[in-house]
Amino acid sequence: MIRIGVDIGGTKMEVAALDESGGELLRRREAAPGGAYPDALRAIAQSVLDAERAVGVMHRAEETPFS
Repeated sequence: MIRIGVDIGGTKMEVAALDESGGELLRRREAAPGGAYPDALRAIAQSVLDAERAVGVMHRAEETPFS
């Protein structure tokens, strides 16, 4: 099982993926999402999906949030 963590601050957002033992598989930092609340949620969801894809977690299209 892969765990995904998101840290959102005033200027940055960081996403990390951890393996079952807590080892870091991925860490990405980008600008914090701006705009209206729904836009920020979409940006967060997209960052999580990108992290999952980068470590090999795949989803069916109908399971993708905010599509």
